[in-house]
Amino acid sequence: MSTGLDLLKDQTASRSSQLSYRHLVAEIDQPIQHVISLGPRCTNTSSVYKAQRCYAGPFDWIFSSPVMVLDCLRDDFASFLDQAAYYEVTRSFDAIGLSPGSAPRERVLVGHRRYSEMTEGVGRGVIFNHHNPLEDEGHLYLSRCVQRFRLALASDDAKLFTVINIDWKLWNPEALRTVFGELVASCHGKFLLLALNCVKHQGQSAAAREPMELERLQRGAGLLQVLEAACVGDNSGSYFKDSFDASRVQALMVEPFRFALAADPLKSQPANVGDVVRVGQVPTAAVAGSGVLASIPESARGRGRRWGSAETGQVACDGHDASEPTRRWGKRSPKEPGVSETLTLRGGRQLPRLGLGTWQATGGECLQAVHLALASGCRLIDTAAAYKNEEDVGKALRTVPRDQVCLVTKLQTRDHGAEMVLPALRTSLKRLGLDFVDVYLMHSPRGGHVLETWDAMCCARDLGLAKAVGVSNFGVRQLEGLAAAGRELPEVNQIELHPWLQQRATTAWCAERGVTVMAY
Repeated sequence: MSTGLDLLKDQTASRSSQLSYRHLVAEIDQPIQHVISLGPRCTNTSSVYKAQRCYAGPFDWIFSSPVMVLDCLRDDFASFLDQAAYYEVTRSFDAIGLSPGSAPRERVLVGHRRYSEMTEGVGRGVIFNHHNPLEDEGHLYLSRCVQRFRLALASDDAKLFTVINIDWKLWNPEALRTVFGELVASCHGKFLLLALNCVKHQGQSAAAREPMELERLQRGAGLLQVLEAACVGDNSGSYFKDSFDASRVQALMVEPFRFALAADPLKSQPANVGDVVRVGQVPTAAVAGSGVLASIPESARGRGRRWGSAETGQVACDGHDASEPTRRWGKRSPKEPGVSETLTLRGGRQLPRLGLGTWQATGGECLQAVHLALASGCRLIDTAAAYKNEEDVGKALRTVPRDQVCLVTKLQTRDHGAEMVLPALRTSLKRLGLDFVDVYLMHSPRGGHVLETWDAMCCARDLGLAKAVGVSNFGVRQLEGLAAAGRELPEVNQIELHPWLQQRATTAWCAERGVTVMAY
C-alpha cells in the first residue's frame, strides 16, 4: 500500500527529472569560459559543475567569507599566499572527499592568522582542510590556483562566479553587493556573479516551493543575481545529500548556460615545489642568472594595467643578452632596462635597475653566482642576514671597486627594536667586509616594534652605516602605519612582484609617494 509520504517522494522524483529555471536565471549572451567559486564552505561547486570545470580556483575547498574575498582582491592575494601566516589548528581522521567505503585518512586542518578571524566562527577558524599550505607542495598548489584566478580575471572571456549554500551570517545581500562592486572594478569581460541560498531541511514539501530571485543588479559588464531555493535535506558542503536538491541546484546553476570552457592556463607549465616563494624570501640565485631583482621603474608599476596591454613591458632575465631579452608576457616596451641602467631614489642615490638575488645560495654556489653576475655587468647584489651568506657575498664583491657596486642587505626580524638595529647592522658589515651598505632594508614587519626599529634604521643611515634605508614585504597597511605615525617614508619597498602577483594597490601607493618598488 502506498502511503502519502511515498506518493510525495514519487512526485518529488518525477519533478526533479523535469526541472527547468531558464526563465528565472539571468542570461549571459556568450558562452561561459571560466567557472570560479568564491565559497563560502568546502564548496559544492566542484560537484555541481562536474563537467564545467577545467581547473581549481583559490577558494575551492575552503571556508571563505566576503570580507576575505574582498581582502584577497584588494591586496592581490599577498596575505593569502603568505605561508608564514598559516598555522595548524588540529588534525582529523575521516573519509571526507574520498570515494564511498574508503578508509579514513589523516587531514591537517589549517588556519590563517588573518583570514580565520574573517569567517566569524564558521569552520572554527579552519581555512583549509584538504590541501595543506604549510607544506611546500600544498602551498604550490595554492599559488597555482591564484595564478589561474588572476589570468581568468584579466581575460576578456565570459566568467561565472558562484556562491552556493550561502551562510547568511557572512554572505548577506550587502556583502554580496560589495564583492560584486570589487569584481566590476577588477574584472575584464562579461561576468555573472550567481549566488544561491539553499534553505536546508525543508522536507519533501520543498519540491512544491519554487526558487525565487532575491536581487538582480547590473553594473557595466557585470551582473549580480541572488537566488533562494528550498532544499529537502542537508548538504555536506561538497555535495547535496538528496537527489532532488542536487537536481534543482544543477537546473539553477548549470543548465541555463552555454559553456565553452577555456583550458587550464597553467597546463603547459609543470608544477615544481622549488618554485614556491614565501613572503620575506628572495628566490634562489642560479648561476645562469635567474632570481634577478628588478628595481621597477615608475612606467612599469602596473597602475591597474593588465597583462598584454600595449603599455606593459615585462622583462625575463634568464641569462640572455639584456639588449634582447626573452619576452614571456605582454608586448615589447619601447625601452627595456639593462644591467647598466639606473634610477634615482628619493634621497638622490643612484640604484641599478637590475640585480642579483642570493637567497639560499651559500658557499661556492654563492661566490660563483655573484662573480658571474659582476662579470656580466650587474652592479646590484641583494643579500640578507637571514640568508646566512653575507660573508660569501662580501668575498665576491672584493673583485670590483666598492664605488662600482650597490649592495643591499636586510635586518632580521629577530633584531627588531631600538637597541638591536645598530649592533645587527655592524655585524652584517663585518661579515660583508664593508664600511657601509648602499641600501639597508627591514626584511619584514613581522618582527614587530616597527616604529622604533624604523627610527633606529634612520639613525644608522645618519651615522653613515647605510646610504639609504627601506623596507621589504610591506603592504599598504604597514606603509600607512609609518605615515600616520609621522615617520619618514622608506626610499625602497622590496616586495614579491611579477605577472602572477602584481600588487597593484601597493605599487600605486608607493608610486604616488616616491617610494621605489624593488621587485623579487
